[in-house]
Amino acid sequence: SSLTDKTTELRFEDLLVFITGADEVPALGFKGKPSIDFYEQESGQRHLPYASTCSMCLYLPRGVTQENELHLMLLQSIKDSLGFGKV
Repeated sequence: SSLTDKTTELRFEDLLVFITGADEVPALGFKGKPSIDFYEQESGQRHLPYASTCSMCLYLPRGVTQENELHLMLLQSIKDSLGFGKV
């Protein structure tokens, strides 16, 4: 499934792995609920979104005003994390 119809898709499965470390929802669900938190960026700096798979929290930067910019930032973060935890 796709979260957007832009040229480069952000797939739900990729976002799930990025936030939880799991490639599918467990049969009995997760122990807790995934959450989203926001952080401040210093003026003139651009920090990518990041996630904590232990706490299942997605951290997004404040001040991103364009949907496409956030989309591209999320894609970059997910791409940079591919293979994390794999040998």
